[in-house]
Amino acid sequence: MRKESSDRVFEALASEQRRRILFALLDEPLPLEGDGGWPTGERAIPDAVLLERRHIHLPKLEDYGFVRWSPERESVEKGPQFGEIEPVLALLADHQPELLVGPHR
Repeated sequence: MRKESSDRVFEALASEQRRRILFALLDEPLPLEGDGGWPTGERAIPDAVLLERRHIHLPKLEDYGFVRWSPERESVEKGPQFGEIEPVLALLADHQPELLVGPHR
């Protein structure tokens, strides 16, 4: 992994919100609730968190190419560069009990 690529990976993983998005994408695309919320069925999320996801975290992950985000279709899916971060996510998920950073922390 080149330095520029690894910098993007670690920057993307620096935020818990971005980690949650990326871990969720390991399995499937994410449907968004009609109000711009986060995965259907997740406990109530404060409006401030939803705003951060929509205006900070999703755009950043899309800029890195890790996600394709479509507010119009209300979905998030793996982007063209997801393969750069996927091995790191898989490693973290495999060791999440020891690291406390995995998808079900």
